[in-house]
Amino acid sequence: MTNLKEALYNPDFPVGHFLDPSEQKQLVAGLAYYGLLKLSNARDLPLKKGGFTDIYINIRDSRNNHEATAFLASLYAPAMTRLGVNRFADIPQAVSHLTGSIAERTRLPMITIREQAKEGRATKGLIIGDIKPSDRVAIFDDVITDGGSKAAPYFALSAMGIMPYLIVMVDRQQGWKQKFAQLGINMPVWSATDLHTVRRHVIDTFKLMRRCDPAMEAKNPFIVSLDGKPWEEILPLIDVLRPSGSIFKINDLLHDQHRTHIVRDIGVYGKVMVDFKGHDIPETVYNTCLRYREHPPWAVTVHASGNSEMVRAAMKAFTGTPTKVLAVTALTSLDDNACKTIYGNKRPRTVENLAAIASEDGGCHGFVCSGKKEVAALRATFPGRIFVTPGTRSPGAETHDQKNVVTHAEALKNGATHLVAGRQFLRAPDPAAELKRVMTEELGIAL
Repeated sequence: MTNLKEALYNPDFPVGHFLDPSEQKQLVAGLAYYGLLKLSNARDLPLKKGGFTDIYINIRDSRNNHEATAFLASLYAPAMTRLGVNRFADIPQAVSHLTGSIAERTRLPMITIREQAKEGRATKGLIIGDIKPSDRVAIFDDVITDGGSKAAPYFALSAMGIMPYLIVMVDRQQGWKQKFAQLGINMPVWSATDLHTVRRHVIDTFKLMRRCDPAMEAKNPFIVSLDGKPWEEILPLIDVLRPSGSIFKINDLLHDQHRTHIVRDIGVYGKVMVDFKGHDIPETVYNTCLRYREHPPWAVTVHASGNSEMVRAAMKAFTGTPTKVLAVTALTSLDDNACKTIYGNKRPRTVENLAAIASEDGGCHGFVCSGKKEVAALRATFPGRIFVTPGTRSPGAETHDQKNVVTHAEALKNGATHLVAGRQFLRAPDPAAELKRVMTEELGIAL
């Protein structure tokens, strides 16, 4: 009974956002309708803390429109009520114009926390309004970026023994958790939505921006592998790579239990290759592929060794969609000895046999194969298909766990239509600059 009473009267801080998906869509519509979004496909909008973005959220300008003020206040107010606070705090020069409307809706008293105390005042004037250590206080603001601007109001309240909550409309997902840990800030943050969701609705739902220039997508042969990183680390990388027109390959990210729509979410930033390497009975592969029809990826992969019936089952699952089914021949990590042990032939013959299996009765749309002689041989036998070469490198780069590697330029010369690379770009200080360098200097692609 003790645990039940504790859970009832002292619940944990809410997980997730305080707006549900339909309300988040409404929020983005409102921000756009009231002119509170600045958008740039070129990602050249400057941020106060440095750097550039494609979306600037300017809730402060809602002070120019009473309807916008009422709309935003109607979203903030229920969050404060649900947290059970008995007063709320605004931050001057941010969203202070919303306080009256929120107070009217919540019937809560409000305080103002100045950035600096007013010298010469009896109370020093750091906090305007009545407050005592037993109060439960919610600070509210428009967005949170790296969290640095939230330090002053937090420490002003914590000095009085008050541990406040922070309510923001948009989490820009740009390092505030790390900044809070660095500064010793222990303040729960509850956001209405995040920048990714805003971007998804701006691009996919309302078509206010495009994902990328179609000409760039046509020029760029690279498939950037996102394997081995969690969503939180992947997001800022694919954000800066969005204008490049890259395709993004996912494998282990498919099993991220916290992202139920990973293909849809990554599709905001580029085409998606679902590299799940299907290999099972035809019905199982068919049913697995059906799972991806709601948000069709650019391509999926299946193992050619699963037999031609299995490959056709995957093709059938995507009938009526633009999704390509690519057959994996021999993994690039396998050498001649490994191929002979597994398939009974050395690598070249193994690749030929597997490609033939995957191509029976129409078969697959393309192949995943090494960029050495294999891709040239397959292209001669199966013209007009897609040829994806994994693990390509710049000259002199480490090969890591790959055995049959070639440079980016060699793979294209030998007949590859698409090149898979990951570490070289994702570990670069500036992923977009490194990708641009490779495309222009190594591949001679005019951008």
